[in-house]
Amino acid sequence: NDALTAESRHMGAASLVRCGLSVMDNGKLVSSGTIMPKAIRSSLPLEAMKTCVARHLDPLPDSVERVVLLGTTDAYMKGVKALMRQQFNDFREINEVAFSAQRRTWVFASHPSPANGTFQAWIDGDTATEP
Repeated sequence: NDALTAESRHMGAASLVRCGLSVMDNGKLVSSGTIMPKAIRSSLPLEAMKTCVARHLDPLPDSVERVVLLGTTDAYMKGVKALMRQQFNDFREINEVAFSAQRRTWVFASHPSPANGTFQAWIDGDTATEP
């Protein structure tokens, strides 16, 4: 747990507005599930993410060696890559789940949340699930 605090010098954690994002779903305000793939296609959250990237990720500190992005749905990865492609002139796609920008490797990994629903399948390498 200490690794994910502001005092950690080995690992950092952040979010592309995920924790403050909500959407109306069947008359109920929700902040999980398909919210990030939907956010990538919606102007207000997309602008917030662009601002976050420009303000907090450009440039990355020299100490940052790699970036792990939590989320592996196709729509989310495609949207984040498009966002990063706009922000970083040296963006280069490595493969389906990784790219390079700012001379660092950025990789997508499944979000280890109990609400994820597909995390164990991802850990097990079950290719029958999308993530």
